[in-house]
Amino acid sequence: MQPGPGSEFVLMLPIVVFLLYMASGMLLLRKQLVDAPAGTMTQGVGPALLLGAAGLGLHTLSLATLVMARGGPGLSLGGVLSLVAWLLALFALLVAIKPRFVGLAAVLLPTAGIAALGALIPQPVTPRDVAPDWGIHAHVSMSILAYSLLSLGAGLAILFLYRERTLRRRQLSAWTRILPPLESLETALFTALAAGFSLLTLALFSGLMFLEDIFAQHLLHKTVLSLVAWAVFAVLLFGRLRLGWRGRQAVHWVLAGYGLLALSYFGSRFVLEFLLGRQWG
Repeated sequence: MQPGPGSEFVLMLPIVVFLLYMASGMLLLRKQLVDAPAGTMTQGVGPALLLGAAGLGLHTLSLATLVMARGGPGLSLGGVLSLVAWLLALFALLVAIKPRFVGLAAVLLPTAGIAALGALIPQPVTPRDVAPDWGIHAHVSMSILAYSLLSLGAGLAILFLYRERTLRRRQLSAWTRILPPLESLETALFTALAAGFSLLTLALFSGLMFLEDIFAQHLLHKTVLSLVAWAVFAVLLFGRLRLGWRGRQAVHWVLAGYGLLALSYFGSRFVLEFLLGRQWG
């Protein structure tokens, strides 16, 4: 397949996005560690946020290009990684407005930059027998957004465990100091989890309605693992609301559910796209 006009620009976009996110994160990190005590910074983050916002704008353009290339929301493996990165960056820029979350944004933005490079993963070109209808598009869109939000929740869960362990062992460091309090991390984690679980529920329901033959589309294992992950998240949210589950116990449930979901989604994508040379959605 010959590269079309502007293909060099399209290939450069993820690299520019990576550099902008990294620069924004490093500036926020410097502000947090050098220029102001943790949790007291209210000024001086403007240039960093502007760099991040510029990266988000170009990232949006990059994602739009990927979606148009696919003729719909069914992104490839690299495209899904890029969408997860976009959501991380958006979340980071929004929470950085509050001083206690500046350190969290400084961690999330470079992470988003690395994930944004997923757009450079070659996208398999495979013919489709029929163009997906609106139902399939809706299912795929909700699935991708659900996985992105739950990926954000899993990332926050890892940061929660790191901060909780260092506090418990009294191993305070500069990296510990830049993160928000455990209670704030936990609140952000369950906000992302509740939103992702809601979309996952809708995605599974729409999949049962619009996917005519999950056996022919090699989706049986993905569906089963997604249902098991959904059950894990459902038990966790019930336990938090009714039984008051908190802390490490709840976070371990988050990571277990996300592990199943990642295996079902990214594992299926890898097998279909790189081993079987096929796509779904």
